[in-house]
Amino acid sequence: MPQIESNLRYASPSVIRGFWDAWAPEWAIHEPIGPKVLTAVRRFTSERLDRVSGNNRFLDLCSGADYAAYYPSEITPAMVSAMDISPGMLALNSAGDKKVADVKDGIPYPENSFDAVTIFFGWSHLTYRNSRWETSYSRDNVYYLYKSVLGNISKVLQPNGLLLVVDAADAFMQSSGPREFHADELAIIASGIGFRYTSHGNIYHSEVPSGIYPGAIAETTIDYMSCHKAKK
Repeated sequence: MPQIESNLRYASPSVIRGFWDAWAPEWAIHEPIGPKVLTAVRRFTSERLDRVSGNNRFLDLCSGADYAAYYPSEITPAMVSAMDISPGMLALNSAGDKKVADVKDGIPYPENSFDAVTIFFGWSHLTYRNSRWETSYSRDNVYYLYKSVLGNISKVLQPNGLLLVVDAADAFMQSSGPREFHADELAIIASGIGFRYTSHGNIYHSEVPSGIYPGAIAETTIDYMSCHKAKK
């Protein structure tokens, strides 16, 4: 089991939903991630998704205001299903199919539905370091939460389907923000439940502060983890 700190907390669905619903109008105007990061992530995503074979069905989890911010233009809205806990965010999303759901509770699609599943800047929001969240997680609980979410993803992926997770490795490093993304840790957990580990590493790094707001991920370290569901 990877080493996971113990001072993490779980945000109830109602708290998360309310937070992101309130943010949705602002997010539609100004996403605090920065053009340099967007360009780097979109280029990297295009390279990974170009290798996906099958029926070209994609699922974007924790999709927020628009999957298209990170996907290459060749992948049209009709090819993408978007899922998010926030109805307000999904109302802005251009995906052809949308579902409001919490990834921790399962993914409401049939087994083997998708050739690829993506999560952009959403994995870090599974756990927080904020005293206003109700329930603390132990190290073991965090491990089993991550394992459960990966299991939910595996169910809806086709055999040999791709999972791509992109997130900030040092986002919101204050004591009261989401937990930063540990790509190596996620790779270990994924391989332990049957994913074929492909790679993890860095997409973008800059030490220049963004100035958008404290802790913003516009200029920071962006990492990825990608793996494939095992063939039957």
